[in-house]
Amino acid sequence: ERQARMREVQRRAQGQLERRAFSRRELAQRLARGLRRADAASAAAGNASSVGSVTGDGGADAGEVMGDAIDAAAVRRDRTALIDAVLDDLTAVGSLSDERFVSAFVEGRIQRGKGPLLIRAELRDRGADESLIDRFLTFPNAFWIERVRAVRARRFGDVPPREAGERQRQARFLASRGFAGDLIRRAFEVD
Repeated sequence: ERQARMREVQRRAQGQLERRAFSRRELAQRLARGLRRADAASAAAGNASSVGSVTGDGGADAGEVMGDAIDAAAVRRDRTALIDAVLDDLTAVGSLSDERFVSAFVEGRIQRGKGPLLIRAELRDRGADESLIDRFLTFPNAFWIERVRAVRARRFGDVPPREAGERQRQARFLASRGFAGDLIRRAFEVD
């Protein structure tokens, strides 16, 4: 049964990776969620078939409750070990790569007009290694100045604002996109 379950987890993981790149942590979380749902569905199906055979008052004694807690912990450990084994296999054959994930993620977010602060925060949330984040987010300052100006111009037009209120509104927008204050100030400078 374990081999069949491992093949199923591997099939799910490869299906996810065919759609887009994932960090190891992010893919592990998705696989664990899928396994929990499958386990819950099979447990519900098993409970539904055994409901008719219950006799007595239907209450559980303390030993049964403790046994259920131990069983649940063992199931979680087995699930984690299974997912780790599948992810190790996928990493070994090159299907799963945090480096490829970070590279694609940074490129996609830059194309969507996101700044380095937001990209860094999103990568951390997805479990990317800090050294990979630094490596793929390190661009010359001129690059980020060009990006923040392009994002501002695309949203508000080529002419920088003259009024302080409009300038503040645009600055808030750029900050929400993940650009730092020094880059935002440079966005309003005329070359």
